[in-house]
Amino acid sequence: MLGIGLVLRVLTWIAYRPSILYIDSFRYLDNLTALSPVQLNPIGYDLVLNVFVWIGGTALVAAVQHLAGLAIALGIYALALRLGAYRWVAALASAALLLDAYQLQIEQNIMSEIWFQGVLIGLLWLLAGRRGQLARGSGPSWRAAAAVGVLIGFGVLLRLIGIVLVVPVLGYLILAGGAIPARQWRLIGTRVLGVAVGLAVVLVPYVTYFHSATGRWGLTISSGNVLYGRAATVADCRTLDLKPELRVFCPKEPLDERLGVDWYTHADTDPNWPGPLPPGSDRLALAGQFGKQVLFQQPFDVLGKILIDIGKSFSPIRKTFDKDVAIERWQFQYDYPTYGAEYPTPDDYTERYDGMRPTVQPQLAWFLRAYQFHGGYTPGPALAIAGLLGVAGVFRRSGRLRSAALLATGSAVLLLVGTDAFEFSWRYQLPGLVLFPVAGAIGLTALLRGRRSSNRQSSTTGSDSTP
Repeated sequence: MLGIGLVLRVLTWIAYRPSILYIDSFRYLDNLTALSPVQLNPIGYDLVLNVFVWIGGTALVAAVQHLAGLAIALGIYALALRLGAYRWVAALASAALLLDAYQLQIEQNIMSEIWFQGVLIGLLWLLAGRRGQLARGSGPSWRAAAAVGVLIGFGVLLRLIGIVLVVPVLGYLILAGGAIPARQWRLIGTRVLGVAVGLAVVLVPYVTYFHSATGRWGLTISSGNVLYGRAATVADCRTLDLKPELRVFCPKEPLDERLGVDWYTHADTDPNWPGPLPPGSDRLALAGQFGKQVLFQQPFDVLGKILIDIGKSFSPIRKTFDKDVAIERWQFQYDYPTYGAEYPTPDDYTERYDGMRPTVQPQLAWFLRAYQFHGGYTPGPALAIAGLLGVAGVFRRSGRLRSAALLATGSAVLLLVGTDAFEFSWRYQLPGLVLFPVAGAIGLTALLRGRRSSNRQSSTTGSDSTP
């Protein structure tokens, strides 16, 4: 499978030269020199790009990202083995990331996803895979916990949703090695403090940098619109109690004709949106207030939409659901993808950074698209089964596997819920290709070990009772 994954990545890199540029790619590349924090995303990926773009252009970035994909798959395989999994279980866990065509496509994009996945496997190794702590049966040292905090901080600078990883990490630190809060509070407190210090080392300077540029504390300028996008799809303005300056944000479309979350999230690209506001108003801040009012006054409507989106993640087939972001953005195309006259021309960027116009190799593009459309992806039910196995592993008595299962399964679930609470997109499901298979491998290993232990005990009991 590793060999097949390598071949597929080589074909992808040759098929779409020098790389694939998505809408977000233009923003990343435009910010390479300025490194301005006044962006929709923090500048973590801009820092990564600066390491490679100036050496070999976006083609080198894509090549490195494909190598990173292979390295992450190897990390999944090795981690599963270290935790006691059978080789076939470890191989299946790595297969999702190695062979998924949507993973191949995103690695060829100038996008941050693969690096965020690298953060995920790094966290799993730091906490659950270190040989020394496995031998001792204990949790990580405060130094390892601090390194985990630094890694989470960098993950947040890649994708804001990374902040939710703090919750499963804290759960792991409490359970690792069978630590009981009432008896080992000092050990647990030292670990938690290590994570907090590591997180602060990364995020405090960045928040200060953001404040120096914007005059307010935060990580990105998009927070208000993120909440507004979700709320606008369900807001029943006939029943909402809103201040006049917030009522302006009510969508013009009737409730049963609302557009998708993505459309409302990026409505601020229209300078005339949402309409007349009081002088000096901060429209993004008001949009956030509107979203909070909808959330407080229509909580079940918002929750219902989120649950529907979570369910889409486990669909047996991948398709564009009604009013969602088109899945075509993450599929291999016969021609080099473009996104309309309102967005920059890819040629300008590839000629600047790679000295060439973007090209597509037709035969390879046809092959990759056919592979993607005819089963070359991880089906949702397989990820659901892996998640359920991870949950089962949490309830096994084996302390080491139990805490590892909690870490992997909790991270997978919280990232899934966090991203789908914002907006469903198949792109946002890709972290699950790392976490759900690992959780499944750990859970299955715990179950198989428990069965083998029971069989040995029964065999011993039977032998002792034989005349």
